[in-house]
Amino acid sequence: FEVGVRGLSEAHSGSLLRTLLGHPRVQQATARDPHVRRLVSVRMGQLQVEKPPAPSWCQVEADMPGHPEVVSFLRGSDVTMKYDEFSSIKDARTFVNSFYYAAVKCFADVEAEGHGQEAYVNITKKPDPQQAHLAKKYEADQKEIREKLLPLFDGVEDSPLSRVLKAAFKADSDSVDEAKEANVSTDVGDSAEGAATAIISDEKSESETNKAQPDESSKSVEKEDEMVPPGIVAKEDEVVPPGIDSPDTMMKTFQK
Repeated sequence: FEVGVRGLSEAHSGSLLRTLLGHPRVQQATARDPHVRRLVSVRMGQLQVEKPPAPSWCQVEADMPGHPEVVSFLRGSDVTMKYDEFSSIKDARTFVNSFYYAAVKCFADVEAEGHGQEAYVNITKKPDPQQAHLAKKYEADQKEIREKLLPLFDGVEDSPLSRVLKAAFKADSDSVDEAKEANVSTDVGDSAEGAATAIISDEKSESETNKAQPDESSKSVEKEDEMVPPGIVAKEDEVVPPGIDSPDTMMKTFQK
């Protein structure tokens, strides 16, 4: 816990919070504990709850100065283009070299082919890496909400925070609006540190309490092992002080 608290302001705070919320101590406490709710609130501010747009080949912000046909292709839905506005393979290769520093906001591979006036350039679009990143993160965050956060609210009274979680898991436009309207805190500062510190404090205090309370089983053992004073039989038999004959012995002596 202490490592997580110290690192909450660092770049890896998301990973630390995810680990903290998955700790058995936190899972056992559930969202009935206000400290757990604060940690969930902070973590929700780091998750991607809005579904990213569907992947598209239309690179609408792409540009290539001086080549309107290429710009039209990049912004459209086609995936490949044969660009043959060249009089030699040298011109085609010059275009290829210029493409990588002149073209902006586009993702494509270019390759010069042919020779002489039949030279051309093949342009093949690549998936937008940012779209792929957002889609991957969205899937991972949805899994975390489903497997780690929502179970904390099982059997807990409905609250704005639980509604945010459910809305985020639905991931449609109406749900996103609902999540925004709930206005849950997303500050990764004192709230997270305070919640984690409180849980640590509770855990320590419980441990100290357990140490302070004597073990009942040890008490019973001590009682069983208690010494019996000399001359006292540790049973319900008649007590015979030292040096005094028992009644049976005295009767035998009298008969003699």
